[in-house]
Amino acid sequence: MRFCLPGDFLAPSCLSNEFKGEQMVDVLNSMGLDLASFGNHEFEPEINASALKARMDESRFAWLNANFQFRDEAERNACCASGKMLPVDLIKLSDSHFICLFGVLGTKSPDHVGWVRRSKDILDQTFKIARDAQGGASPANPGRDVGFTFVAMTHQTVSQDRRLARMRPELTLIMGGHDHNVMRRGRVKRC
Repeated sequence: MRFCLPGDFLAPSCLSNEFKGEQMVDVLNSMGLDLASFGNHEFEPEINASALKARMDESRFAWLNANFQFRDEAERNACCASGKMLPVDLIKLSDSHFICLFGVLGTKSPDHVGWVRRSKDILDQTFKIARDAQGGASPANPGRDVGFTFVAMTHQTVSQDRRLARMRPELTLIMGGHDHNVMRRGRVKRC
């Protein structure tokens, strides 16, 4: 089991103005959070690149991110080298089946921030990363039959989540975290 949070926890708040989200990381560490994805509020003016990197370093949880990168190569390499920012998290159910969790930040975030850039073809890359990570259907291991259940932790609108579900039938579950109203569970019809 994984304790997951799909974004929007570092800011905005009066305390975030003072502590740059440090108080939230302390709380989430105490609660035993396993995985977080990024939301638009992780890119508020009070959370600059160095503050975000510091919060990631302080966290005892991993940050899932499939669709953006830090522009600065040193920052990008530091986040990846520390193991705090991952493209996917694989949960082994058996030798032949894995759950693949990944994080998706909405299309309008973080475009206003100059220190990050959006990655392209995120879903194709994510599915490839998952399969490659466990040696599934690849030229190096053609006989291995590995199944994946794909779960997205998104921070985008419900309409974007529905579009994502229609576009990618491989997705079993989307845990959306952007809309601020109570939403009902819904299914997207597949053709």
